[in-house]
Amino acid sequence: MQGRVPSDIREKGTQQMRWQWDEYPSGVHYGAPMDPEPLGRYNDPTGRTGICYTADNAAAAIAESLGRVYQRDPEDFTLGLSDLRKAQMYTLETTRDTRTINMTKLQGMLHITADQTMGNRQDITQAITDWAANTPGLQYDGVSYSSRHYGVGMCTAFWEREGETGPLADVTHSSVYSHVDSNPDNFPQNWQEKDIDGFEIVVETLQFDVSADDS
Repeated sequence: MQGRVPSDIREKGTQQMRWQWDEYPSGVHYGAPMDPEPLGRYNDPTGRTGICYTADNAAAAIAESLGRVYQRDPEDFTLGLSDLRKAQMYTLETTRDTRTINMTKLQGMLHITADQTMGNRQDITQAITDWAANTPGLQYDGVSYSSRHYGVGMCTAFWEREGETGPLADVTHSSVYSHVDSNPDNFPQNWQEKDIDGFEIVVETLQFDVSADDS
């Protein structure tokens, strides 16, 4: 089965982005929550394998984090400058060549629709993680999938199995507000500058309103 599952190869040193609401010494965290704690879409339901969620670009990392909160209650969603100064954007990199399952292609092979992998139910995606991460002999490092909130680049659930070292390392981090990025995948339409900062990604690319609550 492994030879037929679509997968993506990332070379050692491939950059990945990760949002954290607070500053920590490292942006690399492989979470393994168990019920009744809430599980992410690609968490291992058995709790044996830890998951670290990343994105190919900063805009996708920001959109995933803010989008989840916004969708819970759009009418009550607020975002201030203090939030962007507190939240951190971590730049990570792969420490070796990695192979991740391409979920966008796999759903076609499984004859399932995007709403089954992106909707409220998460049993299908979690079952795929359980199989791919915990079956002895399978050499996957995670699952790559399309963002629900920003369809440029991919998001990846990298994993760290019991007794092994995960494939991610820190490069640098700064507040989301101060983050500066030259990846054009972060730019809004007709952007004329050579780079963009985190605040501009939030308000220009993703069109979130930000209040000046800490001026």
